[in-house]
Amino acid sequence: MKPTMVNTPQAYFDRRAGQYWTDLYHGAATNHYQLLLRRRRELIEQMLEGLTGPSLELGCGPGVFVEALARNGSVFLGDISFNMVQEARQRAAGRNTAAQLSAGALPFRAGAFAVITASGVLEYVEDEDASLQEIHRVLAPDGVAIITFPARKAFEHGLRRVLAPALGLMKRVRGQAPKSSGRVTPRLEREHTFRETCRILERAGFRIEASRAFHYFYFPWSNLFFNASCAVDRALGRAGSAVPTVARFAQSWVFRVRRSPVAAGRPATGGTR
Repeated sequence: MKPTMVNTPQAYFDRRAGQYWTDLYHGAATNHYQLLLRRRRELIEQMLEGLTGPSLELGCGPGVFVEALARNGSVFLGDISFNMVQEARQRAAGRNTAAQLSAGALPFRAGAFAVITASGVLEYVEDEDASLQEIHRVLAPDGVAIITFPARKAFEHGLRRVLAPALGLMKRVRGQAPKSSGRVTPRLEREHTFRETCRILERAGFRIEASRAFHYFYFPWSNLFFNASCAVDRALGRAGSAVPTVARFAQSWVFRVRRSPVAAGRPATGGTR
């Protein structure tokens, strides 16, 4: 009998660690999940500009942001996946400290970091509020955190239910062989609307400074017309920066938040998008 594959976030990313950087960040993008991660990386690096001081890359993976963070201070790399931590150590070339850790119980003193990134982390933790409160605790007074959340994709989920049965036929008619989407996430993923995310962040004691919506690929066009949907995504990305209604159709959000002077768990004033 074939053993059941454990699909927790830790187990999943342990399995993918050796090829994660090569598969998703190296060479030309060939699928939309690669493009999502690269666009997310680009936006986060823009939000990191001008920030200085000791930093924590939480959910570091293979050290996605270590180079950008290290320009302005020391970096601690942490991830739930032991194998990812080893990959991050190699990319950091021994210049920074790395350790396996959980977002819900960070082993640092209060106010230890001026900057924290948590990219692709909170959708997988068991207790989202507890993890955000830990980030708030170890962030220095007036420190900045950059946090990503998947958007609630009700529109796409509806399209998939209606159109998925016809996708295979459409591909065969076009002479296209089925291919993987390249998505490398485990199944424990949560999604929120923009307003829900704002409330979650404010409840944890953060003040939202800025947010950006990104990634507008929708089934089945993303599967059938890769290059065309990339062009549409760029156009919608520009429109979403100016028109909130368009941004609601994005598949992911990145938030730049500052530790609020109010205690975690109390409301804070929201920011702009």
